[in-house]
Amino acid sequence: MKRALIIGGGFAGCAAAHQLALMGGWNVTLIESGPRLGGGVNTHWYGGHPYTFGPRHFLTQNERIFEFLNTHVPLRCLEHEFITYVERDQAFYNFPIHKDDISRMPDRDSIHHELHRVQGVKNAKNLEEYWIQSVGKTLYEKYIDGYSKKMWMIDDNKLIDDYGWSPKGVAIKEGPRAAWDLAISAYPYAANGYDDYFD
Repeated sequence: MKRALIIGGGFAGCAAAHQLALMGGWNVTLIESGPRLGGGVNTHWYGGHPYTFGPRHFLTQNERIFEFLNTHVPLRCLEHEFITYVERDQAFYNFPIHKDDISRMPDRDSIHHELHRVQGVKNAKNLEEYWIQSVGKTLYEKYIDGYSKKMWMIDDNKLIDDYGWSPKGVAIKEGPRAAWDLAISAYPYAANGYDDYFD
């Protein structure tokens, strides 16, 4: 019998343990430092309402993956718009940043001016520099600055010096957003989200 050690009981760790169990012939040990499995998508409750620290939304272009998860956690599919509220403009825009929205923004002239001056990210030393050198200061302040500080619970985006994961090489989308617009978009039916899968 083969042995596997899985560090972390988030979605990836639980899914890996599950796949090995389905294959058979594996003795699996899963180690999780927290009090429960599920990581950021484990459901918590406050005032009778469920919430997660990570994404509740399930998104994939792979029908087999969707069908697999749907057998364990029934999912409801929906038409989903990926939009974000930009308080400074008091308007909703596409997320990730999409070129089509810039013409609707009140500061579009300064944004276009900044976009023509961006030099690329090769000299960026932190997340703030990476985004400013990708999209200019105005779009960085509208979309990224406050959001990433909230998500990563930091006071300054200069503290994040590893940013290769963001935004996957394209800071401003044009045309159909393949990973978003062409994907299966779903949420669990159950109020406790994915917790039954982790159980």
